[in-house]
Amino acid sequence: MAADESLTAVSDSLTAGLSNLSLSPAQPLSLPPCPKSYISITYQGPAPNPTTSPLPMSPLPSSSGPPLPAQLLHCQLLTSTTAVKLYYEVLLSCPSFTHQAGDTVSIICPNTEEEILQLCSRLKLEEVWTKECNLAIATDTKKAKAKLPAWLPTTTTLEMLFKHHLDIRAVPKKPLVRSLLEHTSGEEDKRTLAMLCSKEGGQEYMAKVRDSQLSLLELLAMVPSCLPPVTVLLEQLPRLIPRPYSLSSSPLAT
Repeated sequence: MAADESLTAVSDSLTAGLSNLSLSPAQPLSLPPCPKSYISITYQGPAPNPTTSPLPMSPLPSSSGPPLPAQLLHCQLLTSTTAVKLYYEVLLSCPSFTHQAGDTVSIICPNTEEEILQLCSRLKLEEVWTKECNLAIATDTKKAKAKLPAWLPTTTTLEMLFKHHLDIRAVPKKPLVRSLLEHTSGEEDKRTLAMLCSKEGGQEYMAKVRDSQLSLLELLAMVPSCLPPVTVLLEQLPRLIPRPYSLSSSPLAT
């Protein structure tokens, strides 16, 4: 499978890049408390089509109205591929809306099909990926006053959740790393995650995760024996939020 080959390549490169982690077996580590799980998920039969709107649930940050569908017509790189910042010329087709120069337009960019299929394969979710699922508060949760995130639909599919609602490219925060540790079997992998989320591993986390802009897929490739339940990611991944851009033109006559 192409997704498996891609993950293998990522794992190989990360193994080389993280070979200098301070993983002395004798070094004691101070771990933060593990976040309490609070979401339960149940699966039904094949999802009707469509299961839910492909647009993220409102309200969106800084939104002045409901989201509008758009189609990418043109995208051209204006700078060299080695430039410090890449600039693109983009042409979108969308319903008309009132705007003027200086306004901000936010573009909602779904996660790529390639990446979500890699995640599906990595978490072994193929059998339930497109089934209708229902999210609820777990009856046995120990989390006080647990509430479902308002921006997650309660009836949808995992495919829709990971494509349109969860930011799988966000740098994993320490609570997520700590949660992954609980679902890891290999001793070396456990030590790696423990170091990254520990008090003693603060510099390692900054250098190898934050500063390197490590993604979830890259972190999972680094610890192959880690197999978390999908609810861990639903609880710990941030919302996929729109990307803001300032308008320099206006439809008004000058």
